[in-house]
Amino acid sequence: RALARALASQGHAVQVVYTKPPWEQVPLPDALPYEVVWATLPALRSRSNALLRPTTPWFVARAVDRLVRRGGAAVVHGNGEEAAFVPELRANPNHRQFGFVMTPRYPALPAAIENGEVQRSVVARALFAVTHTKYVLLGRALRGADFVCPTSRFAATLVQRAYGLDSQKLRVIPNGISDEFLKSNHAREPHDAPVQVPFAIYFGRLAREKGVHTLLDALATAGPEPET
Repeated sequence: RALARALASQGHAVQVVYTKPPWEQVPLPDALPYEVVWATLPALRSRSNALLRPTTPWFVARAVDRLVRRGGAAVVHGNGEEAAFVPELRANPNHRQFGFVMTPRYPALPAAIENGEVQRSVVARALFAVTHTKYVLLGRALRGADFVCPTSRFAATLVQRAYGLDSQKLRVIPNGISDEFLKSNHAREPHDAPVQVPFAIYFGRLAREKGVHTLLDALATAGPEPET
């Protein structure tokens, strides 16, 4: 949403493709500066573990195809496995051509793909495709992208090793922050003011891949020296 609003504010025509069951009603905020396009999620209701969720890339590709043919999109940006079939749209020489960029936001991948077990045998690849369809589709999107732009060097190394990506198309682009964080006027404390203990506000899941332990270590390092 933030990316779409920022691009729209610079004068770009922006369409955002989301997925949902056709009969599910999703109210949209008023006066959105971009167009929302719905692609089909074959399910009774929107769920991340819907049985037919792996078919959504096909519906997303159809929606993107209509948008490209309608307005000649310059760039298509994907975040995950839903963009798996977007590269195939460019295979048709009669199709309007466009740039394709992927931003994978995965702090971890299944161990089988990280350590190369998937490539050891046909059986291993078939089993992985059944049990981890999402990550097979993700690899299809990443390999077909012009540029892959993870949000950290760690994530870039992760997807490069797991999917054998060419380093030339990797570009690390960190997550942005809202301008509101830059507008605060932090008054300087007087020199004789008591030492304040550093603090941080964290909002997210208490999971190891979120790095909360690193945040706590950083706070301990940034804290005042203990009195002797």
